[in-house]
Amino acid sequence: MEIFILILSSLISVLSPANFAADKIAESTIRSQFKQVEVLKVRIDNAPVFNVANGKVDKIRIAGRGFFPVEDVRIDTLEVETDPIDVERRQLFDKPTRVVLQRPLGVAARIVITKEDVIRALKSKVVADAIQRLIDSRDRQQDNQPAQPKPPSESSNQPEQNRPPEQPRQPSRLQQIRTRIDQYRVQDPKVEFLPNQRVAVQAEIVDLKTSAVLKIQAETGFDILEQRQIRFTDPTITLNGQPLTAEAARNFADRLAEQLDVKRYAALLNVRAKILKASINEGRLELAGFLQLPAGLRL
Repeated sequence: MEIFILILSSLISVLSPANFAADKIAESTIRSQFKQVEVLKVRIDNAPVFNVANGKVDKIRIAGRGFFPVEDVRIDTLEVETDPIDVERRQLFDKPTRVVLQRPLGVAARIVITKEDVIRALKSKVVADAIQRLIDSRDRQQDNQPAQPKPPSESSNQPEQNRPPEQPRQPSRLQQIRTRIDQYRVQDPKVEFLPNQRVAVQAEIVDLKTSAVLKIQAETGFDILEQRQIRFTDPTITLNGQPLTAEAARNFADRLAEQLDVKRYAALLNVRAKILKASINEGRLELAGFLQLPAGLRL
């Protein structure tokens, strides 16, 4: 989501009466925000032309392929289209002042990701970091849970000499994984987009110290929950050929889905966001969404 805000900010920054080649300047500005862009086209619609001088633009359209927001994470196709834009006229002449939207701005976006893109991402450092954050988040939830009250036999009224010695607190399984996660690597990931909107993933997690291998297989369907979150349906997870219980697989899928809740990020950016579509077509994952930027937002 931050990417779309950054793109819009870059576009508006080149909307000046002095920029007669704003389309080309906008393309160059957007490219500078990514590690790499393979193909990019920007079209700024503005009829009549003098509207730019008044801080108004009819529509901006972006279409491209091969966007790399970070190393080894690729978006196959990205399309963005805006509603009419209205900003403070004076600020177009007063660079580098950030401009303020004079009325709400709607932005529609469409993203396509291939299974090759997913496989590449699974090997990337940014995905490893995301897994680490997921584990840390879960671990903090456990640490913040209130302590359970002791039974009467263990109350402070019990004579000191009769109290059993306290057992040292055992680290949780997630804590153990967190302290050792750097010694693991993902290798040989495979992804399949299946019929009925399902995805299958398998990979090997290798312990670099012991050479032990954990083979993971997972399959899930997905849909959209309240236009804000991808929800995983009927997930199954197998570790070294042994299936997890339905409850354990469900819990893991729910924790992962929480990280994909756009409402969390929209609140941070002071925008409204919706997921309008999530589907698999011809072996590609397609997502479509909508952002509503409020009047008064500074870009």
